[in-house]
Amino acid sequence: MDGKEKQPGNQAGSEAQKRKQFYDAAEPLLERYGYRKTTVEDICRTAGASKRTFYDLFQDKKDLLIRMIADLMEEEVVNLRGDLDQLEDPADQLVLFMNLYTRLIVDRPIFRLFITDPSLWVEIFSGFDLSDFDAFMNTLQIIITRGVEMGRFRQIDPYAGAMIFSSIMDSMYVLLPSLFNLPGAGQDPKLDAEVRKFILSGMGVKDV
Repeated sequence: MDGKEKQPGNQAGSEAQKRKQFYDAAEPLLERYGYRKTTVEDICRTAGASKRTFYDLFQDKKDLLIRMIADLMEEEVVNLRGDLDQLEDPADQLVLFMNLYTRLIVDRPIFRLFITDPSLWVEIFSGFDLSDFDAFMNTLQIIITRGVEMGRFRQIDPYAGAMIFSSIMDSMYVLLPSLFNLPGAGQDPKLDAEVRKFILSGMGVKDV
């Protein structure tokens, strides 16, 4: 075989690396300037890549954002399920999920962007397949269902429990510092500990 012939696996890997290059460039720009003010030119300049390369990978800025979220969520779901399999207690699984959720909304600007501007979520993802995001939240519902079945959690609807969980986490870790200029649970260890205890207690865990 000619050594110059492209291998499908290598090409796919190269494309994934190029996409990540644009993701890494775009995320801090989106945090600083917002989605609407960040341009493809800005992203390409920061990435040190051409617009031609950008458009070889993405249709437009919206497509980049969708793919960024999808790739990130796919990776996180795979890693999360592997880690959950190592734990027997649903309460421990819920703590693990809290740790991951906290890391995503505190450390990743892309998620904070959507939490602080819900209209952007509608604008970007309206009519789009959100199966990767659904898989992430469905994992939480599975944890809650298992906890109820084992008697570790109180009787609670898994969907309602997942929505309450995400609302509390988004509010205390992102919206509190964003809207009121106060330290959120991501900056205040005591508040962080109380939020976690509050959620576990709300699920009916006795030994918090």
